[in-house]
Amino acid sequence: MYFPLPNHSYSFEAANSAECAREQNKFWEYKEKIFEHQQSCNESANTSELKEKFYAIAKNIGLNEEQFNSCVQEGKYNSLVEEHKQHGINAGIYGTPTFFVNDTVLVAPQSIDEFEQIINAELNN
Repeated sequence: MYFPLPNHSYSFEAANSAECAREQNKFWEYKEKIFEHQQSCNESANTSELKEKFYAIAKNIGLNEEQFNSCVQEGKYNSLVEEHKQHGINAGIYGTPTFFVNDTVLVAPQSIDEFEQIINAELNN
């Protein structure tokens, strides 16, 4: 689920654009490219410049440009992204990534050891 954070410029727009790529079965490929170009995207002067970067990425991975650009421009998935964010807020999420292991909440784990400790504690209860 998406949880765009206010301190991550354009995270909301990036989530919407990723859903537009999903329409053409290229979500994971697009997501990978967005993260590769995250620095450049964050340095965009405005949303118009940012969207041009999204369009270039979409073209680079072979998306139908007209369909993708239209989807991004109209903010087709803005309500879905907002819905995901609200679900997260309702669940008590305040940062990413957040994982739930039974009743334990793990925010931004730094290693697999953190998961192992929680899982082992659950198994021993």
